[in-house]
Amino acid sequence: SLKRTQDLVTNLLNLGRYQEALNPAEALVERTKAIRGEKHPETLNQIGNLIVCYCELGRYYEALDLQRFVIESLGEVPENNESMATFERYDNLATILLGLENYDEALQVQTSLVENVRSIRGNDDPITMRAIHNLITVFISMKKYDEALKLQEPLLEQSKIVYGDSHLLTLSELHSYASIFVGLEEYERGLQIQESLSKTAKKFLGEEHPITLRTLQNLASTMNQIGKHTESLELLKNLTKMLIKPLGKEHPNVLRHLDVIAMT
Repeated sequence: SLKRTQDLVTNLLNLGRYQEALNPAEALVERTKAIRGEKHPETLNQIGNLIVCYCELGRYYEALDLQRFVIESLGEVPENNESMATFERYDNLATILLGLENYDEALQVQTSLVENVRSIRGNDDPITMRAIHNLITVFISMKKYDEALKLQEPLLEQSKIVYGDSHLLTLSELHSYASIFVGLEEYERGLQIQESLSKTAKKFLGEEHPITLRTLQNLASTMNQIGKHTESLELLKNLTKMLIKPLGKEHPNVLRHLDVIAMT
């Protein structure tokens, strides 16, 4: 049934098992489209889940086409213009553009989104916090670490107050915080945060959660940068095995890690 397939896709996405979620997510979109119509809210929600799969599997062009369709569909309903769904769709659009390395366009979309969401929903709203987090991600990708740090420090403290120290969103902020220090070449401080974060993420989220895997990936990179090559390689080998299950052997991150291992 549709409900069982929806639950399956949701559970797989929550577990970070994107490769397994892909086929049922694609089938669910087609079935919902046939029953409800292609612009029905339920169909758009299922397309949103498929977009997540495509993004996490590195299929950004397919994700971009779907995301633009969702935004256009939402824009046809006037009351949607300031809805949470619309904010989330633009947030996702910026993330996709970032994956395609369209940094300037991603920055433009995300900066505008932060300003709009903050003025409508306030600074402490979860959607505002998510938009700021993604703006930080854009700055990090553009190597604008000072701008990222100015936003990251208050957002991290805010996340601890709102969600708690071990919440998924707080751990995600710590992940970005560590990346900023590594970008600023403050490797020891970045490494300290990454080591602590990897233990916390394993404990509260599990070894195969995307946040845990991203933290281990960055930890391996930082270790390599400061000359801990043996520890870095061992961690990278274990990480690659863990990544194959949720992402598949052809994912860009998996292929990149395999290349690094082969060259050492």
